[in-house]
Amino acid sequence: IHIVLDKAAIDLYDYKRKHGLIREDDIKVVMKGVLCGLNYLHSKGISHLDIKAENVLLLRVVRPHELKATDVQLCDFGLAVRQKDPKEFVHGCRGTFGFMAPELVTTEKGHGRSADMW
Repeated sequence: IHIVLDKAAIDLYDYKRKHGLIREDDIKVVMKGVLCGLNYLHSKGISHLDIKAENVLLLRVVRPHELKATDVQLCDFGLAVRQKDPKEFVHGCRGTFGFMAPELVTTEKGHGRSADMW
């Protein structure tokens, strides 16, 4: 599978390093973009399983107060899985350790899409 994304200006991790603390209003905008992206993925039966600042792209570099939710895009679907049933569980430890939901590490029964929300 090949996924073609828009050319991004910067990822959220580098944006924070460059601009320092991110204003609460801008965090709300970024979270809206991330949650809209996750909602779309989940509606298609896909769990991302590696949500972190490095996997959140900003499509354009703007002054902090000019950020829009449409400027936010998810990337790196290398660990993503398709789940036909929302109640279906995925087994195995997936993700970047410091960003993984606790149930990915602590349970043997598997995990569902809720792991994206940690």
